[in-house]
Amino acid sequence: MAIQQTWEDVDMEEMGKEHASLGRGLPVLKLKVGTNIFRVLPARTGSGSKNPFVKFWVHGIGEGSSFRSFQCPYNTLGASCPVCDKVSALMRTGNEADRQAADRIKAKLEVYCNVIDMKDQDKGVQVLRCAEGTYRDLLGFMVPKSADEPAVNFTNPMTGMNVLIEREGEGKKTKYKTSLSRSGPKPLPDLSVLEKMHDLSKAVRAMPAEQVVALLEGRDTEFPAKQLEAGNGKVSSIADDPDLA
Repeated sequence: MAIQQTWEDVDMEEMGKEHASLGRGLPVLKLKVGTNIFRVLPARTGSGSKNPFVKFWVHGIGEGSSFRSFQCPYNTLGASCPVCDKVSALMRTGNEADRQAADRIKAKLEVYCNVIDMKDQDKGVQVLRCAEGTYRDLLGFMVPKSADEPAVNFTNPMTGMNVLIEREGEGKKTKYKTSLSRSGPKPLPDLSVLEKMHDLSKAVRAMPAEQVVALLEGRDTEFPAKQLEAGNGKVSSIADDPDLA
């Protein structure tokens, strides 16, 4: 007896292409203690933006081994966010302890950009993730301070320059200082790296609402690992380094 087909067969070739397009995530690097030297790359052609930086807002919840960080559903996806609701409720009590608790879990800015690690150029294009303080410093170089200190487009492949980020200390005592290289403008050693820049929109790290609620209530369920696999190594969220600001 012939069976009438009432479904569409999967296009296996198309699924293969989709799998390949996802890759293994972005190769996010972690700043080393000491002086880190990067060349920040411009925006990708076809990205729809001239801004080389992509911004997300990240919550960090829990303590010790139960700590988790994830991007705010409201700011990232336009969806409701139980953490933002909790922050609002805590701020309305007028209690100082509640205000401090709200400050710990409120969304914090996290910024991504494509870079070349000038001390390890063989790794090719990687992704630098920085917090609000470092981002503010980087933007500050692009703002003219006086006639003698014009704005600097350090991302230009031909006339840009290296960015130095000095990291001092570990954990909550970590401090960062950002500056431009004194060697001045110089072209990228290899312009072909511009063809290998990463799609930073893939940096989204969401978490189901029910898991967010469980975290807020202190319940132990199955959560994404604290460190997420991405490209060449482990990714450690800026929410793990609260003093990176």
